[in-house]
Amino acid sequence: MPQRRTMPLATITNSAKVPVVILAGGRGTRLRPLTFAVPKPLLWAGREPILGMTLRRLRRQGFRQIHLALGYQADLILAYVGDSSRWGLDIQANRETRPLGTAGPLRAVVESFQLRGPVLVINADILTRARFDRLISHHVRRRGHLTVALLRYLYRLPLGEVRQQNGRVVGIQEKPTIVFDVSAGMYVVESDIVRLIPRGRAYDMPALIAKAVNKHLRVLAYPLKERWLAVEEIGHLGGVNAFWRARRS
Repeated sequence: MPQRRTMPLATITNSAKVPVVILAGGRGTRLRPLTFAVPKPLLWAGREPILGMTLRRLRRQGFRQIHLALGYQADLILAYVGDSSRWGLDIQANRETRPLGTAGPLRAVVESFQLRGPVLVINADILTRARFDRLISHHVRRRGHLTVALLRYLYRLPLGEVRQQNGRVVGIQEKPTIVFDVSAGMYVVESDIVRLIPRGRAYDMPALIAKAVNKHLRVLAYPLKERWLAVEEIGHLGGVNAFWRARRS
């Protein structure tokens, strides 16, 4: 069982004290042919690349320690970031030598930079107006080992749902709406938890979450209420303008 934190709550929830890991190493295969030329975090999203928007939002919320987990086309991302002082941040990079999935790079970063306490983890392909400090506070106050930011996702079935028992129809509902809670690609992870991630091989966040649950660790849910958009497919780029037209938070 990972040890409980001993730092004062006010210290832990100070954004400047909480390291951030941005997972930016994916190949973005669903965004090809765009990602043949540039990595997904550098795709233009209305005003500037996605990564730039994330860095600026983190800075505005008081975060300072940023760690980029890089892989595919890492040199382009490093060239874009340049001197981290221009962002008002301390930006460090860790480059994987082979694909490590969405959780594998987290262990590499935590161990390379000897991170301690809660770590904010963000996928590099999301646009959001989330208050990351509130996510961290939720995690710390409820003494979580791992917290997953969740979105409420509504899916309208295009067909009628038929309910049956023992070969007899007992009900039907035309095109019902099904509600799912889905991961928003943002997490708070206690640094000790990375020991559950195999070192040096591909491992994904769903597997880490499942392992933590199976070990009866405190895996918490944080309902995200702010605007959010994942840019995972070419069709999602069409939602960027609508994202920015909405009232600024």
